[in-house]
Amino acid sequence: MQRFMLITREETTAEQLGSDPKLSWSCSSSTMRGDRALVYIVGSGVRFEWRATSDAERHRYHRYRFYCNFKPIRSFKPPITIKQLRAAVSRSEWSPPHTDFRGHKSISMPTVIYDRIKSLRTARQPSELAKEIEFREKVRDSMALSSTERQKLLLSGPRLPKKLAVVTTMFVRNPHVVAAVLLRARGKCERCGIKAPFRRTSDGTPYLEVHHRIRLANGGEDTVENAVARCPNCHRREHFGQ
Repeated sequence: MQRFMLITREETTAEQLGSDPKLSWSCSSSTMRGDRALVYIVGSGVRFEWRATSDAERHRYHRYRFYCNFKPIRSFKPPITIKQLRAAVSRSEWSPPHTDFRGHKSISMPTVIYDRIKSLRTARQPSELAKEIEFREKVRDSMALSSTERQKLLLSGPRLPKKLAVVTTMFVRNPHVVAAVLLRARGKCERCGIKAPFRRTSDGTPYLEVHHRIRLANGGEDTVENAVARCPNCHRREHFGQ
């Protein structure tokens, strides 16, 4: 996988893309699905880490521009500032972005530099979503191996999984929002239109999950307008599909 830094002057653009992975971003022509990117906002610092969910595609009207889709993995709070970047990376290794940059651009990064910058915020535990994405990438890498290589790794691998304690932030959601959205859906997924696949054992109601269009972790509101009912399949697609 390749590593990039996406640079923008406009914070609102990055915030919007961070909550809506269906929007496209100007990227390098060599960007491929699964590549990682740090999002640097001039005047603020590195705010996000994203994962490419599509290969780069040439713009229909601009011959030399390429676009691809990204999904947010995590945010860095507080942002990693330009001073911290310059302290962690020497110019002989890699040149951090200029503070007076205006516009949007994508620059490639050595993996070792990418990981070093990320390590500046190791105090923050990875989210459950980030760990799921990382695991799925490892599964995809395993599928690319030959059966012989995979069998060797299976024989040498541990039989019992490691345990990882993860500190998470929970949101106290409004139960009236969930109730209103489920009643609005009338037992059908608001994405595919198919009836709920089964009923809850607790009360016999159709099993649907309430998903926020703009995620609460990205500043989305806990309102009926920002929430939709999804069947389990479509809900997983919202998080991990296209």
